[in-house]
Amino acid sequence: MNFGLIGAIVIAISWIPEIERTIISKDIRGLDVKFVLLYLLGSVLLFVHALDIRDLPFAIVNGLLSLMAIVQLFVIVSRRWRNENRH
Repeated sequence: MNFGLIGAIVIAISWIPEIERTIISKDIRGLDVKFVLLYLLGSVLLFVHALDIRDLPFAIVNGLLSLMAIVQLFVIVSRRWRNENRH
């Protein structure tokens, strides 16, 4: 059994409720841009590493994690931009 792959999938799944909550509630107060940026950087580097060692399942999971972090970052930036331009 590949515990690394299972762990990565669980982490990827854990992002889904957070992204869903953020999009539905439109509340970004609890989100830290620095965390999301660092998470994105780490996921992208792991994705590149997985491609380098030709580990397709690990590359797919880290690619998905990177995409989820990008979505979260987009939501944070767009909400903050909208809030700043309302006034």
